[in-house]
Amino acid sequence: MPDPMHPEGEEPRPEPVLDAARLAGLLSAVVVALLGAVGVVLAGNVLGNLTALGNALTAVGVAVAALASYLLPVWQARRARAKVTPLERPQDAAGRPLVPEQTPEPARETYAGADDDPGEHSEERAAGGPR
Repeated sequence: MPDPMHPEGEEPRPEPVLDAARLAGLLSAVVVALLGAVGVVLAGNVLGNLTALGNALTAVGVAVAALASYLLPVWQARRARAKVTPLERPQDAAGRPLVPEQTPEPARETYAGADDDPGEHSEERAAGGPR
């Protein structure tokens, strides 16, 4: 299924909320994994030697907890993404622009002296000179 937030041929939009959720999830997963590893070592020391099956089940439990601590913030950020209007190229959830395309302004005619200081030709105008 195509992602409406990233149509083909268009560069990906910045997603700071999703990036922050990925970082928070990654840090949480690392902390859970480290605490789980320490917990397995301490449990082995306190309870005596755990069996190989006990070690394996504990490792699987820690891995599932670490994976969940990474995926849950990312999942929530992806759900919230549809509710956030980006400031750069705002679009709705279907990818349609919310702001009409800017059309270039028509070129203005410039007159001689238009860029000059308005007081520069005031003496000529007072004397009835060119305007």
